Amino acid sequence: SLISAGLGWLVFRVAAALPPRLKAAGAQHLAPPITDLATPVEPDIDHMLGPASAPVTIVWYGGFECPHCTRTATIIGDLRTQFGDDLAVVFRHLPLPDIHPHAVIAAEAAEAAAAQGEFWHMAATLFAHHHELDPARIEELAAEAGLDQDRFRADLHTRRHALRIERDIASADDSGAAGTPTLFVNGHRYTGPVETPALARILSDARAAAIRTKKSRAEPATTELGAG
Repeated sequence: SLISAGLGWLVFRVAAALPPRLKAAGAQHLAPPITDLATPVEPDIDHMLGPASAPVTIVWYGGFECPHCTRTATIIGDLRTQFGDDLAVVFRHLPLPDIHPHAVIAAEAAEAAAAQGEFWHMAATLFAHHHELDPARIEELAAEAGLDQDRFRADLHTRRHALRIERDIASADDSGAAGTPTLFVNGHRYTGPVETPALARILSDARAAAIRTKKSRAEPATTELGAG
């Protein structure tokens, strides 16, 4: 198929496009420095679940063939149930083709689905089938998701969404994210265990801090209005 024919070039192209620091860190087995999120969330561009006004935002760099990311998807689902509209989740692509050979085409498949308004549906499907993401299976999953197959195949064959993937990879590099999953909570790198209880504590603290900050910023204006 068109997808199968283009896979070798697809993997080579994105691997070649990895930002220099990621490639250097991988070659030397070095971890990048821990930094805060370098690229702010852009609700009109990023894939976001939850309101942009939420007091807590998780930015998650991940790949669809990564088994740890599949587990993270379940954990984040639990956290969204727990925190409701107080939590927004942003997913950014960080495929690691040296480890996960189908991660790149899976990322581009998710973007092809996004072009049809089905990013999160396709993302959930890809995570659920992370162990079988060869090109033919991805095509089957897209059909099962009800996507326009001709449009989907054309998007993958032309690599229409490659720049979007590379943009996310560059933002990961700027933020010191070299492995998956990498999480940022309100712009700060999370270095604890990716487990529901630990993350829930961090999110609760972040929510409380955000509410305090919002309240302190509002108080001077309230006092001034009352004085008049």
